[in-house]
Amino acid sequence: MSLISDALKLAQETQPKPPMPSPTKNSKTKLIVTGSLAIAVLAFVLLLQKPPRTPITKPVDAPVPVAVQKPVEPVVAPVVQEVKPIAPPVEPPKLTLQGILMDSRSREAMINDISVKEGEDIDGAKVISIERKLVKLQFAGREIVLRIQ
Repeated sequence: MSLISDALKLAQETQPKPPMPSPTKNSKTKLIVTGSLAIAVLAFVLLLQKPPRTPITKPVDAPVPVAVQKPVEPVVAPVVQEVKPIAPPVEPPKLTLQGILMDSRSREAMINDISVKEGEDIDGAKVISIERKLVKLQFAGREIVLRIQ
């Protein structure tokens, strides 16, 4: 048996050895992706460990004071409505024009047996104007006209 074993050994030695399998395209791609990923992770870790840089600014000639104001809180006052009672309309006084006296210096009217001039009051009504046949008065924001009858 040794002859057969020797022959097999000799045959194996004389046969050319098969070449080593070369990496395929998939293997190269995996290698490149893995290497790139490792570099990216390493760069990210290094960035996290560095302290942040402060920006470099140009020197300013003189410092500018900055006024700091606290925000003003609005003041909200409670809404209070004052309820005024509705007053009944005020009735004008009962006035009767009895006569008018006019000359170049003055004008007078006789109302309710009282002599009045322009600008005077009678029973809460103010005499606005005295004319030839009528007298205008104002009472509670309204105009009253008295005529001679």
